[in-house]
Amino acid sequence: MPTFLEETPSINFNHPDFKQFLNRFQFGENQRENALKIYYGIRDHFLYDPYHLDIRRNALVASEILHKNRAWCVEKAIMMVACCRAIGIPSRFGFAIVTNHIGIEKLTHYLQRNEIVFHGYVEVLLDNKWIKCTPAFDKRVCKISDVSTLDWD
Repeated sequence: MPTFLEETPSINFNHPDFKQFLNRFQFGENQRENALKIYYGIRDHFLYDPYHLDIRRNALVASEILHKNRAWCVEKAIMMVACCRAIGIPSRFGFAIVTNHIGIEKLTHYLQRNEIVFHGYVEVLLDNKWIKCTPAFDKRVCKISDVSTLDWD
């Protein structure tokens, strides 16, 4: 599994700013509990914002994203993969075309379609099983939109 634990230019978890960001989680010995802390921490730390997309290569970097208050699904996925890999949990990205359920009218107008192309999610390897999760939609946005949050797995 070394590929899914590696640092990359976008997943730069050895950056000093990123190491400081990790301190907020207070990790323990149980990797499943650690993955849950990361999932809920990333999901709710950043306000979900699909309207200010910056897809330049230098913007899609964990040590840059952590300084934001708002993030879209791909940025949140980058952060989660970086956090997981930093503590030894194999992780990888997934991308899909999905129908959005939050802010539908405004987002449909903005994107000129009903689907989000491409939605970023994460897969983590726990107990020899890849588990999919989407840390995109935070509690605040879900409450405002009157929809349920997406829980782990």
